Amino acid sequence: MALKLTREFYIPKGSMKIIQKDGDGIAYLYTKKTTWGFVAFHGTRSAKPDLHYTYNTEVARNKAVAKFFESRKEITDWKIENRSSKSGRDLKVGDIVYASWGYDQTNIDFYQVVALKGNVSVVVRKIAQHTVKCAGPMSERVVAVKDQFIGLELTRRCRKTYVRIDDVRSASIWDGRPLYQSHTH
Repeated sequence: MALKLTREFYIPKGSMKIIQKDGDGIAYLYTKKTTWGFVAFHGTRSAKPDLHYTYNTEVARNKAVAKFFESRKEITDWKIENRSSKSGRDLKVGDIVYASWGYDQTNIDFYQVVALKGNVSVVVRKIAQHTVKCAGPMSERVVAVKDQFIGLELTRRCRKTYVRIDDVRSASIWDGRPLYQSHTH
């Protein structure tokens, strides 16, 4: 059976704990003979330290701790901003989204939002497409045909204007311009 080391294992004896006020950083400061060190963690659950350094002067150590706290604040702010930018939904009933996918060819699938569910889900249905221009051999430009449904309803979670259709396809809001599509036969 493997030994699982806890956070306490990494914290030097007699160290002073400093908790960051505007982030999730925690630092333990200690002094040994002529060196000043610190061990830094993020959050309350991480067992292994993010940093463990020693310095020749107390000033250098304090600068490093301040830099660590600053970086943890930036990360915390980014997480909050990123979480809020992904939550919710900017799609509305009638919007058209498209998925571009394929390996040796480019397939375009159009979906129309037919209903909103809860705060973050939408109901979409696949709709027909129309070729507007031949783009070369075995390729064309296609546009969606609104309200001409060819598929069943799918309930999917969305993030702003992005919908995950399945493991292969992700759909984004369509701007109305013809999209490139290719095929092998």
